Amino acid sequence: MIYNEHDLQAALKANRSWLIVQLLIVFGVTIVLSAIISRWVARPMTLAFHDSLTGLKNRAAFDEALAAVLGENRGTTALIDLDNFKAVNDNQGHAKGDHLLQCTAQSIRTIARKEDITIRWGGDEFVLIMPATSKQEAEESAKSIIAAIKKMSEREFAPAGGQISVSIGISLAPEHGVDPEMLCKRADIALYASKEKGKDQYRFYSGE
Repeated sequence: MIYNEHDLQAALKANRSWLIVQLLIVFGVTIVLSAIISRWVARPMTLAFHDSLTGLKNRAAFDEALAAVLGENRGTTALIDLDNFKAVNDNQGHAKGDHLLQCTAQSIRTIARKEDITIRWGGDEFVLIMPATSKQEAEESAKSIIAAIKKMSEREFAPAGGQISVSIGISLAPEHGVDPEMLCKRADIALYASKEKGKDQYRFYSGE
């Protein structure tokens, strides 16, 4: 059997071009499908560990985040609680209460350092986890958060009669423990001591 060399090369070239086109199509479809599947998988995971109202990490993400920070044996846990939140919810409606929580989350996020982890603990409570920080830095952050929330409250809620203040309780690792549950309990104790001290206050845990 005798082949025409020119026709044979033309046929091979055409087949090669079509093969390349097919491979590019398969490659493109694979990329699109991978992107779609990754979005399907990532979305439920994001929703599971993030608060839908504020966009912050939620309580389900707290244990893992704090454990990672405590792995370095140094960090700060600050519990942040809004005073008189129920009054805003009851007197101005749930939509206004939700807006207050969103504004509070944004105020805390603005103060937080890049490496800090901001969490909505639940209701009107928030947590700020500060890795590798000092007591002085934690104190400055607490003061800044109080000032930011007070300014936001005066702008957004004071005209409607909302009297919003904030109380903060702080525990330090390893000074106050390295167990996540213990640090949370001690930050909570400091939080209530702060409330007893007055509004717009922060307090570090002490054994007293």
